[in-house]
Order: sequence, then C-alpha cells, then structure tokens
Amino acid sequence: MLLKNRILFYASAFFLITIFIISVIIGLYLRNQNIINTEKTYFSTINNTSEIISSGISKNITLVNALSQNLSSLSVPNNKITYDSEILTQYLVETIEQNKQIRDFFIIIEPDIIIQKDSLDKYLFDQKGRFMPHWKKNSKDQVSLHTFDIEKNSVFYKTTKTNLKTTVLEPYIQRNAGKSILKLPIITPITYGNKFIGVVGIEISLNWIYDEITTTDFSEGDLLVLTNSGNIVAVSNKQHFVGKFITDYFSTDVNTIFFDLKHDKPIQKTFSNNKFFTNLFYIDQTNVSWQLGAYISKRELKQKANVIFFISILVGFLVSFLILLVLWFLLSAITKPLKKIELLTEKLFRGELESKEDVKIKSKEVKNINQNLFNLQRRLNELVNINYKIAHRDYTKFLDDNGNENDMLAKSINYSINEIVKRWKTREIVEENKEKTKWISDGITQIQVAVRIGDRSIEEISDNIIKTLAKYLDAYLAGFFLYNDNNKDDIFLTALSTYAYENKKSYNKIIRLREGLIGTVAVEKKQIYLEKIPSDYKHILSGLGESKPKSILLLPLIYEDEFLGVIELAFLKKFTPIKKEFIDKAIEHITLSIKTINTNISTTKLLQKSQKQTQELEKTHKLLESNLEEVKKSQKKAQVREAEMNGILNAVNNTILTVEYTTEGILLDANKKFLETMYFELKDLKGLNVLDLVKTEREELEEVIRRVSNGEFVEKLMKRFTKYGEERWLFSTYTPFYNVDNEITKILYFAVDITENKLHSESLEAQIEQLKNYKL
Repeated sequence: MLLKNRILFYASAFFLITIFIISVIIGLYLRNQNIINTEKTYFSTINNTSEIISSGISKNITLVNALSQNLSSLSVPNNKITYDSEILTQYLVETIEQNKQIRDFFIIIEPDIIIQKDSLDKYLFDQKGRFMPHWKKNSKDQVSLHTFDIEKNSVFYKTTKTNLKTTVLEPYIQRNAGKSILKLPIITPITYGNKFIGVVGIEISLNWIYDEITTTDFSEGDLLVLTNSGNIVAVSNKQHFVGKFITDYFSTDVNTIFFDLKHDKPIQKTFSNNKFFTNLFYIDQTNVSWQLGAYISKRELKQKANVIFFISILVGFLVSFLILLVLWFLLSAITKPLKKIELLTEKLFRGELESKEDVKIKSKEVKNINQNLFNLQRRLNELVNINYKIAHRDYTKFLDDNGNENDMLAKSINYSINEIVKRWKTREIVEENKEKTKWISDGITQIQVAVRIGDRSIEEISDNIIKTLAKYLDAYLAGFFLYNDNNKDDIFLTALSTYAYENKKSYNKIIRLREGLIGTVAVEKKQIYLEKIPSDYKHILSGLGESKPKSILLLPLIYEDEFLGVIELAFLKKFTPIKKEFIDKAIEHITLSIKTINTNISTTKLLQKSQKQTQELEKTHKLLESNLEEVKKSQKKAQVREAEMNGILNAVNNTILTVEYTTEGILLDANKKFLETMYFELKDLKGLNVLDLVKTEREELEEVIRRVSNGEFVEKLMKRFTKYGEERWLFSTYTPFYNVDNEITKILYFAVDITENKLHSESLEAQIEQLKNYKL
C-alpha cells in the first residue's frame, strides 16, 4: 500500500507540471502557427485570384491582337485595304456579341488607306479621310454602329500611333441606363510591314473582377484590386468603391502606398489594428502592372489564435486528470503480480525465447502486459528467422507490423531489407546505364564517320547523315533540308537528301519560310516533336510530303546563332528519352560539319574571286601607270574645282536655312544659319518631330510632309516662329532625298528668310491703302 501511494503522489505531481508546461508550449505554438497558416492562406488566395484576373484581361488582349492581324491581312502590297462593309460588320458584331465583357469596339484607319470607299457609309469618315467605325453595346447588350469620337478620345489614337505597341489605359467609370460600368480600354496598332495603317481597340467591362473577388473565400477582411496609378478596380462586398481613388479607401499612410504602386513594389503596411499586403502582377503582353491586396484585421487574427491557445491548456488539464484516474486503477492491479512478470522478463533477457510458461493473473490490465511479453517473445523468434533468411540472400521475408504505423522495430528491419534490395537494383541500373552510354557512344562514332569531310561535297555529307540517323534511330522516313539565304528577298530551304521515301517526286524540293513544319522550324528555330496524333488529324504536311507517322521530330541546325538547315525524322513508334539524348549530342557534330563545309565553299569562292581580281588588276596596272600622269593633271584641276565648290557651299550655308527630316517628320540635322535665325541649338531640336514645333500650321505641314514622302517637290511661302515666339516669313522648299535603291529616306528643307521684305511689303501696302483712302 505504501508503494502504491508513493507512486501515485510522485506521478500526480510529475504529470500535472509536465502536462501544464506542454499545454502552454503547444498552445503558444498552435497560436502562432494559426496566424502564419492564415496569412499563407491569404497569400495563396491573392496569388490565385491575381492569375485569374490577369488571364481574363489577357484573353481580350489576345483577341485585339488577332483582330489587328486579321485587319492587316486585308492589306495589299501598295499599303491599300479593301473592306467589305457587310462582311466586316457581321464579323465584328459577332465578335462583340460572343464576348460578354466587350462593351465597345472601334477602328481608326489612316486617310487614303481604304479603297472602294463607295461601299462604306460616308459618315464613318472624318474630315481628314480617316475611317472610324465604332460599335457600342447598350444596357441590353444590343450592338449599334456609330462614328468614333476622335476628339474626345484622341489619347487612344495618339498613344498607340506613337508607341506602335498594344496599350492598356487606365480604367474609367461609365454610366449607362442607370448602371455603372468600369471600362478598360485596350488598343493595338494595325501595321503592314513597317507601315502604320491605323488602330483597333476595345473597351471591356471589369465588373466581373468585383464578382470574382466577392465570391472568393475571404471573410476576414477586404480584397482590393488597384492599378499602378492608385485607381480602385474592385473591393470585395463594397461596390461603391469601384472606380475611385485609394484616398477614398485609406485614411492614413496613402502617400507611401501610392509610392509603392507607382514603382511596382508589393505593399506591406501595418496600421494600428489592421494589416495591408498585396501581390504585384503584370497583365500579359504588356508592361502594365496591377496589385491585388488584402486588408485584414489583426485583432480578429489574434482572437482566433487565443481561442486555440486556451483550448490547448484546457485539453492539457483534462488529459492530466484522465491519466491520474487511470494510474489510480492501474496501480491497484499492478503491484501484486509484478514479481511474476519480473520472472518472465528475466527469461527473455537470458534469451530463452521458447519458454511458454503461463502466468496466472487475475488483473485484466496486468494480464494484458503478460500477453504483450509473450507477443514480444514471438516477434523475437520472427527476427531470428528473418536473420537466417537474409544470411542466405532471401529478401522476401518482412517483419509484420500488424497494421501499426508506429511499429519502429518493423520499420527499421523492413527498411534494412528494402535498402539491400535497392542496392541490388542500383547495380542493375548501373549496368543498364552502361549499355545506354555505349549505345550513345557507338552512335556518335558512326555520326563522326558520316560527317567526316575530306573531299566529299555537302550533298554526300547530308546523304551520309540522313542514312546514319535513320538506320540508327529506326526512322522510316528522314530528310535533310539546307537553308539558302543568298538572296535576301527569296529565302528558302532545299531538300538535299531523303531516306526510304517511295514516291520521291511528290516531296517538296524547295520549301519556303512558314511552309509546313519545315518552314515553321526555319522561322521559330525550335525543335518540333509530335506524337499521339488525333484520329481526325488524317495527314501531317511536312517537307517529305503527306504521311501518317506515330511521331515526327524536326531538328533545327544552329551553329553559334547561325541557322543552317533542318533535319526531319519520322517514326512508327514514340521517340524514347535515350534517342533524344543521342540526337542532342549528334546535332553538335552535324552542325559543326555543315558549318565547316559552308565555310570551305565560301573560302573557295572567295579564292577564285581573288584570283580573278588579281588577273584583272595585272591588266589594269599598266593602264593605271599610263593614266597616272593624266590623273595628276586632273587632280590639280579637281583641287581648283573643290576650292570653288567649298566657297559656293559656304556661301549657301551662310544664306540659306537648311534642315533634314525623316519621312515621319523627325529632325535629323540643321545648319548654322537655321539655328541662328530661329534662336535654337541643335541639341534642343534633334530627334523631335517638326509637327510638335509648329503652332497653327500643323495640318498644313502634315500635308506637305505627306506629299514630299510620296515623291513631290513642294515650294511655298510659310510662316514660322522662333524659340522666343518671334514671327519669321520663310520662302521654303521641300525636296525628297532618294538613296541608291531609289527609295525616299529623307526630306531636305531649304528656306530663305524674307521677313524684312515681307514686313516692308506689308508696310508699303498699308501706305498705298492710306493714299487711296486719302484720295477718296
């Protein structure tokens, strides 16, 4: 009885103190972990929602870019566009109706670009001849056609024309039939080559963003979507903030928040009782950045965490009470039969595993302990048997854990057996890798033999390469296509060699860029691998004709960023990883060989050309010697003419104002006379558009630049203003400058300052008018 009481006292004190300390530690840990996990959940929610918003807007940007390409494809080589009014309207109206987010769609085409204007409504053109249809949706999603208001929305047109890039502007609120719609303008240029044709744009509704973040599982605060200019796109469950500025939502620390927005920095702000953090995300295909943030209450987070802390302490006390209760009942049943159990454990210690002594015990708990000891004895016997199995390299026997995941003994024994099995398997893998390495090495050796140059031509080398690759990789079709860019206006690929193709007359010997898979690889310069071809995809057009392979591999041949050609391989089976590893290494040898042959060919041509030039030089050397005296005489005359010409040029530069422009009006250079007359410095003007330097004469100058860019010579009297606003009358001529290819690359401007003559003439006219009035 004394032993029972002592055990109960010390056990009670120990468990009470230990469990209380553990409860406090666990409570604090769970409290902090709850806060951390909650914030991680917030970050995950913000990241996922950001991707949804970015993806939703990017789909519309892709749509606008596709529409721009479709409109550009209507152009013809003379930069003119033919539009069918009914087809165009039907196509665009269907596009708008199919996309519920699009509220407006507009097109602006530059003057004189559209031909067959008679088929289009005249009210869709402005006074300058720009074609500007504008489709709008009303509150019932009905589409109607209007004329685009370019004066009101000039920023749409000018920004895109200047940047020649897809532009996403700031969203704005528009009220329509009592409804507020947050619109986002997306505009992209229409070009044909390097020629600017016009713009195409849409305005999409962003109200779906509010619905998206409102339905998101986020009940501890607000979700906010902000632009980098501080405009609020959406606030969860608070629709009245849509379209407003951050100052309408935040009462303090707005400047630092706005600073982070402007500089594309994620925001981390802690207020007195709240916390605000954001995720920065970019809208695909643009440099426009938005931020999705969470504004949460720190007090709510701490309250929830404190509840977990107090629950853990309460659970700790309940556990300690139950343990003490269990100890009370156990001690009464354990103390008496302990001696008998001691005898059994002593036998186990001595290794007497076959003992089956039955210990008669009335106490159920202690009887279970006794049974557990016999079970331990049985497991030790199992370990002895497993040990014998392992000694004879039999690894099929494992120790049964009886469904207990916490059986560390079974885990350790079974882990050891598995490790032994893994080592044997590793040996097998090493042997297999040796075979694969040898297979790749043998293949590379064959490729090295195939590409050995010697006196062989590129046709022979390509034929060896294709045959070697096809046979070694079990390809049933193969082709080698050499890149030919000798004529920059007519670039193509030539089929030098094919393998195992029955009807060779049907394959294309000449392949243009973007023609079939070969032409696609020549443009993108990336590998193309196709497999699992759908049943409805009957044929695959490739450089070798039409076929039905199980897989196709097209390899670009690139040596130090120089594109050399394409190898195409077709297989009746899938392309295995070891074959992929082999082909990656083989391509290095193949490209080096092709590059070497091309270099040898170029060197031979240069050598032949050099020899021919040497012979011609020898013939002309005597002629040059005979003409040397005559040249010396001509040089003296040329020096005299050069001195006279320099005098004339200096006189012209001191008299005439001279300026050079690009055909877009960008100022390239100006002479000293012009700068002194207009009080400018060249660094102030160079790179600026001349249209931005004039005032009321902008339209007149635009017309002059357009005419000269089309090859006309323009001469007229024009009024200009100096840097300080002084009026100057200039008799001006605009002349197109042609390069060696007979292309207009610059505009030459020459002018004479006749301001004094103009003022004198006006003064005389005024005096004459006074004399007439006097006579009357």
